[in-house]
Amino acid sequence: MSVSIVEYSTKESRAEATRKSVELRRKRAETLKQVRKYEVTAQDILFNLDKYPHMSRVRVYHLLDAYYGVSREGAFKIMEALKISQGKRLGGLGNNQRIKLITAIEELNK
Repeated sequence: MSVSIVEYSTKESRAEATRKSVELRRKRAETLKQVRKYEVTAQDILFNLDKYPHMSRVRVYHLLDAYYGVSREGAFKIMEALKISQGKRLGGLGNNQRIKLITAIEELNK
């Protein structure tokens, strides 16, 4: 006999989970806004995910899309050139992928 997790969740625990997820979304949006304003760089985020733990679940194309002049299509083209999967999240990038991505972003900003 298996017990469903739903049986043990209460209104309070669901409300708390919802509150936490909304707060994480706000933090992600604020950080991406800082990227757009050049207050935070991609290098800061990619090599300091312990400082930005809320960004580890963000997809790479969202970070690229935060830069002016980069559309979603442009982000996908950059990712394809770097051989990064379209569904890849920042926390799932390897060290070499991070370095290549930062180099590509620096080229965009020239």
